Amino acid sequence: MNYPDELIFLKNRNAIQKHSDFKITGKTVVLTGATSGIGRQTALRLAKDDIDLSIIIRDLEKGMLLKKEIESNTETKVQVLLADFSNLNSIKKLAKDMTSQLKKIDILIHNAGIHSTKRFTTVDGFEQTFQINYLASYLLSQLLLPLLQKSQNAIILYVNSEGHRFSDVDLDDVNFEKHHYTGLKAYGASKTAQLLSILVLQKYEAFKGISLIAMHPGDVKSNIGQNNGLIYRIFSKFFIQPFLRDPNTSAEAIHCLVSDPVYRENLKQFYHLTIEEPTAKHARNFEKAQKLIEITNEFINNRIT
Repeated sequence: MNYPDELIFLKNRNAIQKHSDFKITGKTVVLTGATSGIGRQTALRLAKDDIDLSIIIRDLEKGMLLKKEIESNTETKVQVLLADFSNLNSIKKLAKDMTSQLKKIDILIHNAGIHSTKRFTTVDGFEQTFQINYLASYLLSQLLLPLLQKSQNAIILYVNSEGHRFSDVDLDDVNFEKHHYTGLKAYGASKTAQLLSILVLQKYEAFKGISLIAMHPGDVKSNIGQNNGLIYRIFSKFFIQPFLRDPNTSAEAIHCLVSDPVYRENLKQFYHLTIEEPTAKHARNFEKAQKLIEITNEFINNRIT
């Protein structure tokens, strides 16, 4: 069966995925959202290669438990860092601390994310999903750029989503103040914004030599959306989660993308797990991407102190 580009993910979700025999031993890796689901399994998988791992988390207790588990079973050393991605100044402080503690970053994995069925506003005045899923990763990449530039062949990997196909980002209403809010629309818009930003960043001289990769982590079990109400959590537990795969699937795909040189050499933008895929048409609009970056920089400069 021939699938149109917009539906190719239906084919790729059941495709045989690639695996990598390459290792990232000795690399300095930064992983956000590491204490549950995809993030946790990714941390455990990458740690098998004996790396220097920094995990950025919200829950210190969970972070320390993960650190203990990894360091008890591997040669990997884990640094636990706290940050609140709903607060841009918290990200600024995080980056400042990391710059003073790390010599370089070889791999930066943006995994932290949120899906909310209700609209909330952050302390910075942005719709929560837009800030946590997009603004936070954008700002952190910018602030950590000097450390990434000190690495040879650095990689920034964004755990994105096929959800970007179902909602463009409205640059005149990123906070859903004018339009009806739904969790799916907000989530899709934030992931589209992330993909649009990559189009521009990979053109910048400052990002030359840094591979920017986005991927859909597969239909796997995770804790995303567990911040929502009781009805959503019950529906997810009984009608969504039972049909999802183990997050190890995502962890293996992420390991493949950051370890196998072929993914750096091909410079493709988006993968369904490990299979190259065209993004939605609205996520390939370079002119819109440039406007997004302009307003993003304005947003950030007006909020950070």
